[in-house]
Amino acid sequence: MSGAGTLFTSSSDLRLKKNIAPLKGTLEKLLQVKSYSFDWIDEEHGSSNIGFIAQEVMELFPEVVFQNQTDLYYRVNYPQFVPILVEAIKEQQEQIDGLREENEYLKEQLKRIFEMLLVADNQ
Repeated sequence: MSGAGTLFTSSSDLRLKKNIAPLKGTLEKLLQVKSYSFDWIDEEHGSSNIGFIAQEVMELFPEVVFQNQTDLYYRVNYPQFVPILVEAIKEQQEQIDGLREENEYLKEQLKRIFEMLLVADNQ
């Protein structure tokens, strides 16, 4: 059984890469990216759509924006957002895990305080 559609792939083999470094601080920058709904001026592009403004994205993630040398319009390479999103989710999960740990600690401390108050009231 085959599915309809197009498969988009990119070379990702380690053997093709150098100067490899983990992404850092993606969540903070990603939170600044604004998403929009819009209508294309040129009907050739279709009607309503959703997306980013390339010039805004370029300020935060210049690696995912390029300028077409034919028409000089800026374009966003949307598939390149996937690694950014993955790292931002991981950063957010670290924050959530830290808050859970802190919450458990605070609940335990509150429980001990209530127990001490009950002991003091019974004396």
